[in-house]
Amino acid sequence: MTTPTELRSSLIRLSDNAEADLAALWAQLDAATVSDAVFEVMPALVADYGDAAATLTAEWYEAYRAAINVAGAYSASLTTIDLGANALAGWAVDLARINWDTALAQVSGGLVKRVMTSSRQTVLDNTDQDPQAAGWMRVGRPQCGWCAMLISRGDVYRSRETADFAAHDNCRCACSPAWDQSQITSVRREFVPTARRRSEKATEADRARAKAWIAKNLPVTS
Repeated sequence: MTTPTELRSSLIRLSDNAEADLAALWAQLDAATVSDAVFEVMPALVADYGDAAATLTAEWYEAYRAAINVAGAYSASLTTIDLGANALAGWAVDLARINWDTALAQVSGGLVKRVMTSSRQTVLDNTDQDPQAAGWMRVGRPQCGWCAMLISRGDVYRSRETADFAAHDNCRCACSPAWDQSQITSVRREFVPTARRRSEKATEADRARAKAWIAKNLPVTS
């Protein structure tokens, strides 16, 4: 597993497993029992899958770095951010009280976001610490017009200037480190054309949101 595509595929499988575990729990609950169960289980669910995503990504970072012959030794660290498990649990309870039939899908999206965030932040932290890293790139083949707009530019961002990946629930975009120009070009060649085709169909709201995020986050290259 030594390419951004392979990392993203592994993260999607991991987030799918997290969703399956949440669905299995949800099937045993009803509106009367959801509060106690979710507040008991959600922190462990977020922590376990978040830790797995961070560990997977740190190991991948080292392997990918070695595979493309980046100079110097570097040991990737794990992210330690708060993924907001209790906030997700509280939101789940509120949603369940409003509409039980639609709550699970929305909560699942929040869980996926947290699993992916753990991976993205691991890349952000390490590109910030790695003396050879130029920054990070957003990668993926998104259905979301806003994500497609960001990917289609192929920009590289410095972690010190922006630690905000800015993702929506159920976002399957990943974060890739960037080192030299040949590696950057290779990732752009794989991900940007697909995203560019999707971005052509983006709504005006997607375009405005993307432009605002880009302006705030200072791209290193275009």
